[in-house]
Amino acid sequence: MLMHPALRLGRLAASVIPILLGVLLILPEAALAQSGPAQASLVNSPPKGLVVVLENKPQQDRLDLQALNNPFMSGVALQIRWRDIESVQGKPDWTKLDQLFAAAESSKKWVQLLIFPGFFSPPWTMEGAQTEMFAIQYGPGTGRMERLPLPWDRVYLTHWFAFLKQLSERYGKSIAFRVVAAAGPTSVSAEFPLVCFL
Repeated sequence: MLMHPALRLGRLAASVIPILLGVLLILPEAALAQSGPAQASLVNSPPKGLVVVLENKPQQDRLDLQALNNPFMSGVALQIRWRDIESVQGKPDWTKLDQLFAAAESSKKWVQLLIFPGFFSPPWTMEGAQTEMFAIQYGPGTGRMERLPLPWDRVYLTHWFAFLKQLSERYGKSIAFRVVAAAGPTSVSAEFPLVCFL
């Protein structure tokens, strides 16, 4: 069935709320209990202060983390595409996130992750998943038609939640991990301002 692009986008947006709730359920609260009272009290308070936004540059091996040396910065937010982390199914490359968390912990800064799926999902996630062609609405590639997995598709969601589980298992206990954008598989960004304080 063909739908007008505006109706398809409206349906995409309406379907994201259940996905947001699913993301929140995956992130472990048990990590707080295991981190000790001093760390748990730090984690339970909302992040505050100035934050620097870092963009991942896939062509570079390392993140530019110099901003973490600035004493006026309290936290760092990393924008990174899912496909830049898990280009091969089940074999995520944690190199850059490991760099980020190590630097944040040693400089006593908190971390916010903005991991973009949608148009930036690994190609393997779309095999067997329902997809549609949409124009990129803003940012790099504006106007270009790209294949977008429909966010309610079970095949796609299975991959997305498996990735989030791996992410949670690796970084959920880090005292630096404070906020994750929980937009789920939308198009080009974390459109919904729902966050989870870890």
